[in-house]
Amino acid sequence: IYKSGEKINITGKVINKGLADKKGLKVVLKNNEQVFYTSSVFDLGIGKEYNFNASLIQFVSFVLKIESADVVVKENVEVVKPNIEISIDAPTVVGSKDFDYVITLKNISSVVLNNNVKIDIEGMALQSYDLIFEPNEIKTIKNKISINKNTDIKIFLYGDVEKTSSCNV
Repeated sequence: IYKSGEKINITGKVINKGLADKKGLKVVLKNNEQVFYTSSVFDLGIGKEYNFNASLIQFVSFVLKIESADVVVKENVEVVKPNIEISIDAPTVVGSKDFDYVITLKNISSVVLNNNVKIDIEGMALQSYDLIFEPNEIKTIKNKISINKNTDIKIFLYGDVEKTSSCNV
């Protein structure tokens, strides 16, 4: 499984397991029937191999098709859009005493995500965390603040997921 926009590296080899030399071969790679790689023409002696590698960037799942001589290999490649749910739990009305607020972040995608989380209170960046999220992992951040007027708590995500959420207290 790959993240949308992630570079996908493809490596492989063609081996001549036949009883005769093969001449004029090439490897063709296709993304949903669109050719994105064609090797140089090569010859293979008995028992010899030819290595190839290519890469592409995909934003949606696709069928990878590899062709060489009369051999065709197909494989479904899953590509998912990374996503994190954000919730901010804070009281709606507070006095002048300190109060807790809790930020809950959940990776709702099936890939590992790397994100920076920044917490901003009334335009002042308070904290920053570099976090790695396993698929479906939930992380919580609990903080304490005191305020003397209505205040916005803003959360900014940067990295695999770019997102903002806010809460007014």
